[in-house]
Amino acid sequence: MLIIAGSTKKGKRERSLLDTYCYQCRKQTTWDWIRLTEWFTVFFVALLPITSEHYLVCTGCKDHLKLLADDACGVKNLQRLPADDSRQLHDRLVQRLEDQQLAGKSDTQREDLKRHRRENSGREV
Repeated sequence: MLIIAGSTKKGKRERSLLDTYCYQCRKQTTWDWIRLTEWFTVFFVALLPITSEHYLVCTGCKDHLKLLADDACGVKNLQRLPADDSRQLHDRLVQRLEDQQLAGKSDTQREDLKRHRRENSGREV
């Protein structure tokens, strides 16, 4: 008897999580919370979840940020977080997004991108 077993990854959009500036799109965009789950399969049928990873994904350019375990836990329980904790989580995620998107850029490039953000912050997207 031949049994075909393996694994597959499936992504699921959980919900829109935050609206913030995307340095790739160069505009204010919505970032979705995506859960990527690896499943154990038999005959190409997903049976058991093995691992899950959580990401923020820009709806415009699909740039993404993998969430740390603490952040993913906070995002899952967002409705139950006190207002201060929710604000801190938001600020931490926005800072991580900016750090990732500006990584590898020179100081001049960073300042130019931040200037572009400030100049266009009041405009409708």
